[in-house]
Order: sequence, then C-alpha cells, then structure tokens
Amino acid sequence: MSGPYGEIVDNVKASPPGKSVREARTRLPPSDDGSLLLKIKAEFERLCREGRPSASAEDLARYWHAQAESDNVDAGRGTLTPQDRQAIALRVAQVMQEMDLRRCGEIEIEDWVHYMLLSRSGYVAEQVNSLLQAALMKNGSVLHELQRAFELADTSNSGALCIKEIMEVYTRKVWNLGTGRPSHPLHSVSENVQTPEQFAESMLNAMDLDGDERVSYPEFMAYCLGRRKHEVILHLYDLSKGAAPKVTPWLVGQQLEGVWHTGVVVYGKEYYYSKDTVFAEPGDTSFGSQHAYCT
Repeated sequence: MSGPYGEIVDNVKASPPGKSVREARTRLPPSDDGSLLLKIKAEFERLCREGRPSASAEDLARYWHAQAESDNVDAGRGTLTPQDRQAIALRVAQVMQEMDLRRCGEIEIEDWVHYMLLSRSGYVAEQVNSLLQAALMKNGSVLHELQRAFELADTSNSGALCIKEIMEVYTRKVWNLGTGRPSHPLHSVSENVQTPEQFAESMLNAMDLDGDERVSYPEFMAYCLGRRKHEVILHLYDLSKGAAPKVTPWLVGQQLEGVWHTGVVVYGKEYYYSKDTVFAEPGDTSFGSQHAYCT
C-alpha cells in the first residue's frame, strides 16, 4: 500500500499472547453518566504507550492486534492468522490517513476525538475534513480551539449539545461572543439575541440539520468551518402533460398519475438531467411548468 502509512503493512507484528492481550481485554471504561466523550478519551489513553501524548500507526496497529487477539482467545479461535494481521494493518493505514489531517505521522487526542465523533456522520465527515484541512494550513490550532469550544458547552460529554446546554453557553458566556469579536466563527448566531432562549433558537436554526433540536459535533464543526444551511427544492415535471392516467393502463398495465422527471433547485439554480447534468434558472427548463415541488 502506498502513502505515508503503507509501510506498516509489512512492519507491524502481531502482539504476542500475554500481558498485552490481557490488557487489551479491558474495553471502554464504564462511566457514571455513560458519556461518549469520556469513553473516547479513555480509549486513546490506553492506545498511547507509556503515557505519551500522541500515537503512531504502529501504536494503533498493535492496539487493534491486541484487541482482536483477545476476542479470538475469548471465543476459542486461537491466534490471529497472517491474513487477519494484514487486514488490520491495511485498515490502520486507511484510518491514519483519515485521522492525521496535519500529515505529521502521529495523532494526538484531539485528532482521535474528532475522528470518533465524526465516524457516524457519513458524507459529512469528508466535507468537514476537507474544510478543516484548509483551515489548518492557515491556523494550526483551529481544531484545538473549536474542539475546546464544543467541549466547554458539552457539559454532559455526550457529543451533542441539547437546548439546555446551548442556553447555558449564553448565560455563562462560555464562548465570549462579545460585539468586539465579529470574526469569531460563532459570532453570527449571537447577533441580535438578548436572552438564552433566543440564542438557543438562533443556534438551532443555523446548525441543526436533522431537526432533532440538538447540535451534534459534526453540525457544530461544519458551521464553524463555513458550511451554511440552504433550502433544497425538488421540482416534479409530468412529461406526459396530463395524459398518463389515460394511457398508462394500456402501456404498463396500471394507472400512473404522471411520467415524472425531476429537477433539484439549490443555490439559486435548478439542476436536472438531459443527456447530461445541466442547470437553468428555477422553473425555466424544457419540461414546462412544474407539476409539484417539495422541500
């Protein structure tokens, strides 16, 4: 495998049975509040050798080898096969490429936390990391600063901010969003608000993408790095121009309301397929007037 972590495929050796395997059996530590963030940080501490503040690809590979070896021993399957070790090494190389956004060869706890909190966000993670890499080139501490801001607000350590926590941010002035800091990435959500309730409403309107009345870490990072909500509208066009209910029983054996073509309206343009993906002014396509639309 090519790239800065490709050599671990050949260099990493499996952890021998013994102390390392027994230690690897300890999973995420239980916490009184079941907090996600504390568990993520605790796992990173176990991953780092001898209390070091950072971890290499080899550290991660050895840790995962030990975890897999422990699972095999518990299940009575014996030691890892060469194919198992190769698969782990390949996965470690891939994960380190995704975690090590500074390309320095090691990851620190903020890189680990960032990756873990983004890991279930799908395509959002790729978008956030693309923006973050560009921001890190201008300000090497931007990840630390934004992560610290989020963690100061996330008093439950859950990885998402509820309405109560957002209001407390305003009440306790956690983010210091004074009028003298217009360049602060969160300044815009505090403009023209005078109460904690107004601040929470402003922040949810700006950041909450899935409507769960919480601001997740991916949503928070996306907003702070410049992503903004935009309305997306789907236009529906009936290519049969109303004839479908009459002719479709004869053509396809059942009555259809329409023969539909669609266009997606976003950022002031309508995008649709016509031999190729093209765009036009919203509603000004070759398909006539839209039959319906939804957002």
